[in-house]
This record gives sequence, C-alpha cells and structure tokens, in this order.
Amino acid sequence: MSGWLQCPLFKGIPEEHLRNMLEGQVTLKCYKTGEVIALQGSRYEKLFIVSEGSVKGEMSDALGRSTLIEEIQAPRAVATAFLYTTENRLPVSILAAESCEIAALSRSTFTRLMQRDERLLTNYLNSMADRSRFLSEKLRLQRFGTIRSKLARYLLEM
Repeated sequence: MSGWLQCPLFKGIPEEHLRNMLEGQVTLKCYKTGEVIALQGSRYEKLFIVSEGSVKGEMSDALGRSTLIEEIQAPRAVATAFLYTTENRLPVSILAAESCEIAALSRSTFTRLMQRDERLLTNYLNSMADRSRFLSEKLRLQRFGTIRSKLARYLLEM
C-alpha cells in the first residue's frame, strides 16, 4: 500500500475504495533533504501528504531568522487548516527534513471526495478540531502558565 494511503485523514476507508476514489487525482514528487517544497506566503491550493520521510515547517521574519514550528513524519497531511482559509497562504515554509515523497491532491478534488465520503469529512473535521485544541492549549501555557504549572502539566500528561 502506498504510504500516503495510511494518512489519518483516510482512517476507516477501505484501501480499494480509496484507490478508486483517488485514481488519477494524486501527483507524487520526491524531495531531497533541505529542498524547499513550498515557501512561506505562497498559495496553498493542493493538500500535501507526506508519503515517505518527513518535512518541517519553518517560519521566518524579515531579518531572515527562522524558527522550527513543527516536523511532520509520514504518513500525515501538511497544513490541512490552511487549504480552506479565505486567504490560503502558507504561514510557514515547508522543507524536506529528510528525503521524502509528497502526495499532492488538489483542493477541489479533496472537497469533492469529502462530499462523497462522510468518513473522510469526519476525519478532516476531527483533524481540524484536534489541531485547534492543541494550539489553544499551547497558547494558554505560553501566556498564562508558570514554570511550576507547566512542569506539573507535563508530568500529569506523562
């Protein structure tokens, strides 16, 4: 089975059904370590799914300083929330953290697929909700957490 078919967005959808739904709709491209996949500020019109390897999201400022935001291992989708924003521009640059393969699926195709398969729509909405919760918690800890409360929360989660 292709690595990208294991992506959590496709959880619960039989492989044969997935292959039929996606036949001729996905493009695959390989990248070498350090290669740029997409630049910060560029339009995000295709959903990227890391099929093999890993990618990283880096945010940079006008002075050229960059910060690692996240590393994404296969098989996961990249920047799913930004595919449907009104101004769908990436807030980060996406780079190959190691040699990787990316499966790309157009926004219009992904939308049609979600309309046809409720499992895909539910998986996508769960992904967005989980991400929102994670970011809210991260912001809360950064803004309101003391070192003691951060350590206690970390230990409780372990």
